[in-house]
Amino acid sequence: MSSAEDAPSNVLLNQPIVIDNGTSSIKAGFAGGSKPKVVVGTKVGRVKHQRIMPGGALEEDEATGGLFVGKKLDEHRGAFYLDHPMENGCVVDTPECWMGMERLWEHVYGKDNLNAKVDEHPVLITEAPLNPRRNREHIAEIFFETFRAPAVFFAPQAVLSLYASGRTTGVAIDVGEGVTHVVPVYEGFALPHSIVRSDIGGRDVSNHLQLLLRRSGLTFRTSAEADMVKTMKEEVCYVSSDPNQEEGGPTPAQYQLPDGQVVTLGSERYRAPEVLFSPNMIGSEEIGVTEALLNSVMKSDLDFRSTLFEQVVLAGGSTLLPGFGDRFLHDIRQRAPAHTRIRIFSPPERINSAWIGGSILASLATFKNMWVSRADYEENGASLLHRKAL
Repeated sequence: MSSAEDAPSNVLLNQPIVIDNGTSSIKAGFAGGSKPKVVVGTKVGRVKHQRIMPGGALEEDEATGGLFVGKKLDEHRGAFYLDHPMENGCVVDTPECWMGMERLWEHVYGKDNLNAKVDEHPVLITEAPLNPRRNREHIAEIFFETFRAPAVFFAPQAVLSLYASGRTTGVAIDVGEGVTHVVPVYEGFALPHSIVRSDIGGRDVSNHLQLLLRRSGLTFRTSAEADMVKTMKEEVCYVSSDPNQEEGGPTPAQYQLPDGQVVTLGSERYRAPEVLFSPNMIGSEEIGVTEALLNSVMKSDLDFRSTLFEQVVLAGGSTLLPGFGDRFLHDIRQRAPAHTRIRIFSPPERINSAWIGGSILASLATFKNMWVSRADYEENGASLLHRKAL
């Protein structure tokens, strides 16, 4: 990473970079783009075995501090212990996880990805609503003090998802890998007292699928094998419109593992995603997605509620499970006040909604006044990060 002296103010006019940090993946690209240029798994690999011979595909581990990410990690994942430095939408607050995130961000800016110098571009960084202040401050510290970024700005993912759908009023429900958050927005202003967060997401679906498969005699022991379960979930699972009425069970689906073994899934296909709606089935005290949406809207001002119910926008990769939108709408209608009109919008690009919203926001001519510059940060300290944020 560059260690250039303080950047001249005209660097703030360079094309911003947008980084969407998620529990499952980091998406990055230049503001103004229609989709991220880089998508890398939020996972870090440490080699399992001691090297006894020089050379080979994993030779570069000395230069990377022994941490592998991206394509090389995916190609040789059986050779690594996998660490996931983000949980429930936040960086896990340990030295190892922060080191892993730093390695991932370095990779994102590298020549095979963005091919950009951090100290030459302002950066908009997404975050989960209700993120700990310390988490935001630590990220800023890395970007300003280690990477020498000229300016940063933090924005909540759900609000950006609403922007991406072309709305300034509505309620965004972002169901990601590690966290679900619901954020009502009215005329461009988030309603902070109505934000609801639930630490339930796609990873819980994967973990439950892994448990169900274990009961069927299939065991996935290593973290790399557990990663395969996530892919299996994305390819064969679906959300049932009514899990109690699945007559005779679903049509079995087959999935071939990398070693050639074929796995047949039956009721596991819909039983695993059910945790998004009923987290208590896995012993969790978190609330499900339907309850999260209803709680958020009902905590909003009475005058706003009907408008919010008519502008529900789905975001996040977990909402891509087939049947999610129909089941979500059905459950809300069952529990919302009588005669409430409910409309749910499912943008096709919703797995990238937060990044796209950040791309739109950072491209606005008026946005240049929103950045927290490195000079301002050094003069005013971390408190400025919380004053200049959405």
